[in-house]
Amino acid sequence: MEDMDFSSVFFDELREKLEEAENSLKNYFESKDVSYLKELYRVFHTIKGSASLVGFSGFQRVAHKIEEIFKDIYENKREISQQDTARIMKVISVFKDKKDDLTESEIEKILKFLEGEISNLDD
Repeated sequence: MEDMDFSSVFFDELREKLEEAENSLKNYFESKDVSYLKELYRVFHTIKGSASLVGFSGFQRVAHKIEEIFKDIYENKREISQQDTARIMKVISVFKDKKDDLTESEIEKILKFLEGEISNLDD
């Protein structure tokens, strides 16, 4: 029996979850229905758990940060800003292009970007 490559399973699931996240963000802006924010929280919670299972601490840390952003938004009943959305969409596109875990420098840069400490991930 061949060893299963859990990282490829992770990346398949990741891309699926990222599609859900993009659709939920779009649906939220069309409807302002907070259930989409809870769905986004769940999506990133799932990504965090899956990353943990395959030992991808980079994805785990960044997904946890995004999960916290959505939790803060729906618990404090505040609007998600266009800037928050643009940053999260950018991180989603970075996630989609990855073939292995995030490096320490990528993690630091993405976390600073999500906090608004830097304005561009491409620098």
